[in-house]
Amino acid sequence: ASASVGITEAVAYVDLTIDRGNPAVTQAREVAQRLPDFPVLGAAAVSRLSAVLGGGGSVDFTTDVAPWLGGHAALALLNTPTSTAGSLIVVSVTDQGRARAFLRSVGASAHGSYRGRGLLRAPNGNELAFAGGYLLIGQDAGVRAAIDVSARAAPSLAGSAVFRRAQAGQAGQAGQAGGAVLHAYASAAGVRRVLADQSGVLGAAGSLLSQPALQGVAISLTPTQKGAAIRIHSALDPALVKLGSGGSRAAAFTPSLSALMPATSSLLLDVPSLDTVAPQVLNAGSAAGLAGGIGPLLSRLGTALRSEGVNVSDLVSIFHRESALAIVGSGHSPTLVIVARTPHQSRTQHELAQLEAPLAQLFS
Repeated sequence: ASASVGITEAVAYVDLTIDRGNPAVTQAREVAQRLPDFPVLGAAAVSRLSAVLGGGGSVDFTTDVAPWLGGHAALALLNTPTSTAGSLIVVSVTDQGRARAFLRSVGASAHGSYRGRGLLRAPNGNELAFAGGYLLIGQDAGVRAAIDVSARAAPSLAGSAVFRRAQAGQAGQAGQAGGAVLHAYASAAGVRRVLADQSGVLGAAGSLLSQPALQGVAISLTPTQKGAAIRIHSALDPALVKLGSGGSRAAAFTPSLSALMPATSSLLLDVPSLDTVAPQVLNAGSAAGLAGGIGPLLSRLGTALRSEGVNVSDLVSIFHRESALAIVGSGHSPTLVIVARTPHQSRTQHELAQLEAPLAQLFS
C-alpha cells in the first residue's frame, strides 16, 4: 500500500511488514532467530529507525515509537540527476495525534505547508509530513513529490506499468505473495545504481539481475516452515527479449531437476541452458567473492582441450538444455554436482569418453 505514496521515478523501493500481530511476521522472526547475526542486525535496524524518527536523537522504540507506529515501513530511493539517489522513508501511522506529539517532543518544528499539508523540520534537517495515513521523511523535494502523489497530482510507483508487470509475477505465485513480509522493487536503473557497482552479495545480485532487456524487477520474501522463500520476477522489454533458435520467443521455463538432487543440497541452481547462463553466474560468484578463479580456469582448460584435438563446442552443447548445479554437503568439503538433460545418452557418453585421454594428459 505504501507504494502508492512513492513516485514513478523511484529507482528502488523496499516495503517491510513490521506488525508483530501479523502471523507471517511472527514466523519470519522465528526464522531469523536461526541466523547467528540476527540479534545484532535486528537491534541495529530498530536503533536506526528510532534515530530517523527521532530526528537524530536518542529515543526508546518500545515506549516512544511503537504506540503509534503502524504495520509497514518503506524506503524509496528516488531518481536524481546526480550520482547520489535521494531517499524517502514512509511509515504507516495508527495514531497521528500521538505521532505528532512524539515529533514535537524530539524537536521537530513547523516549516510551512504544501498542498494544505503541514511540513515539519527535524533537528537533523529531514523534512516530515503526514499524508494518507503515512508519515513521510526525507529531503524537501522527495516529501513534496510524495504529497503530490497522495493528492493524485502526480503518478505513483504503484501505477507504473513496469511496476505492475513486475508485481504481477509475485501475485501469480499461489499462496506466496499474501504471506510475504518483504516486498522490493528496482527499475533497470536501480539495479545498476544500487546493486551492480556493489561488492559481496549485493554485487552478485546485481550481476544476476542485470540484462539488456530488464525494465524492472520485483522481489518478495515469505517465511516458510523450513526457512524463507524468495521469489524474483523480472519485467522485460518485449522488443529486446532474445528469440529462440526457431525464431519464436522462448517458452516459460519450469525447473524439474530438483528431484534428482540429494536432500543434503544446500544450494541449487536449475536453469534452461547452462552454457548461456554460466558466464552470468560466474560473474555473480566473482562479485560475491566466491570462486572467482573458476572462470579463468575454465577458459584455460578449454584452450588446452582444443590443443589436444577436442571439439569444445560439442562438449559445451551437452549443457544446452535444462541443467542444474547443486552444492551438496557442508563444512570444509562440499561437493559440486551437475545434472544435465540429454536426448542422446549414447552420443553424450561417447563425447565424454573422448575426454578421458586429453584430461589425463593435461592433469598428469
